[in-house]
Parts: sequence; C-alpha cells; structure tokens
Amino acid sequence: MKKVCHCPVERALSLFERKWNAKVIYALTSADAKRFSELKRDIPDISNMMLTSTLRELEERGIVKREQFNEIPPHVEYSLTEGGRAMKPIFQRMGNGAQNICHPPLTRRQILEKPRSFCERS
Repeated sequence: MKKVCHCPVERALSLFERKWNAKVIYALTSADAKRFSELKRDIPDISNMMLTSTLRELEERGIVKREQFNEIPPHVEYSLTEGGRAMKPIFQRMGNGAQNICHPPLTRRQILEKPRSFCERS
C-alpha cells in the first residue's frame, strides 16, 4: 500500500526516492521535448526497461508529459509539465550549493582529461 504524503516537502522529496527519477527530470530540463533515444543518450547507464518505468511513473505523478505523434514513422516525445518545469530552479540551486561544498574547481587540463559525467553537458 502506498503511503499518502500530505506535506508538500514530503511529496517533493518522494520524487527522489527512486534512483533514476531525478536524472530523468534533470535530462528533460535541457530541452522543450526529447525522444526516448535522446534520454537514453543523456543517461547512458539506465536500461530501456528502467527508463520506460521511470517515465511512466513520472507521467502518472504529473511531472512528465508523453506526446505520441501518429506520423510515418510514428514517434513519442517526452517533456516536463508545468509542475516539472518548476523543478528546474531546484536543480540549479542544488548545482550552486554543490559548487560551494565540493572540491576546488578543476583546472582546464583536469577537465579535458576527466571522463564526462552525467552533469557535464556541452
């Protein structure tokens, strides 16, 4: 049985209980809409099944909108709802806070030698 959260903070935090939710939401903040393959490219460690499951859950919770285009070839695009877009400043503040508590800034050479992580986008 699912626990019902009445506190807005608890409801917001419950979005981040599952491992991939935050990464999917964050990946969707960088564009108006993305196809499944684009999300998969942005989050390479997630399996197709887990990405599908995560997108369905976020859609049920009103964070992600799924739009199916019945064209040839048919395709589906995912985007953030108004509620999902409201989370973008939260990610920005988390990034700013992380800069203050993490290691000193990397040198240019360290950046070029370091493998790309999820957060480092071009």
